[in-house]
Amino acid sequence: MPRNNKTPLIQKIAKQAFMTFKCLKYPSNVDNTNFAEKQAELNSLVTAIRAADLKISPRESKVTSGTAEQQPPVIYGKVSIRCFDKVESGHPVSAAPPRFDPPLPPNQNDSLWRTVLRSVAEYSETSGPCLLTPQRDNLHQVEAVDGPAAFLDILAPPYDPDAGRDCHYYRVLQIQVDPAGTGEKGNQDQQEEKEGKENEMWLLEVSQPEDFWCGGEPYPGPVVSV
Repeated sequence: MPRNNKTPLIQKIAKQAFMTFKCLKYPSNVDNTNFAEKQAELNSLVTAIRAADLKISPRESKVTSGTAEQQPPVIYGKVSIRCFDKVESGHPVSAAPPRFDPPLPPNQNDSLWRTVLRSVAEYSETSGPCLLTPQRDNLHQVEAVDGPAAFLDILAPPYDPDAGRDCHYYRVLQIQVDPAGTGEKGNQDQQEEKEGKENEMWLLEVSQPEDFWCGGEPYPGPVVSV
């Protein structure tokens, strides 16, 4: 009986991801050129993945939305991804927080993070992968657009609470707007301050929201091993 020796694309992705990121276990020994070449090959593979390669099909049910180095290519549907970077590495924040709408109780100030909205983009199955790293874009908000969506997510290394790589949740806070816009600063100073803060966002770290949950489903695609 003839054997099918064609390697499934998802198996190629798993192998390439392992080869690409295994060197990060010892950062001091990383060859940046070699790493960039391996990552480029991984990008090429994940760009080609489609729902049919994993034997899954788009859902027809209600709309759902969905540490580490991540590369999520959308395999069906469309998602919107907003990425944030923390301005400060620890608590308490050095800058005085603004007034929020609704007001924030004083006992929650220790859970505040001052961030910068780094990027906003939509991704579909024709898009390339979205690369998020521990140093840039690691805080991210993912929402399905116009119906169900699915994407392949590579985490390297994966979440591990014991190693300090737990999953954290945040709520984007709304800042009160001064309707009068008055003050002692001149118009030019006000404009410069406005331009410097237009991408500034404040996040409140919260426990896992009740309306967010993760569940498992049977995987119908090719067997994957590393």
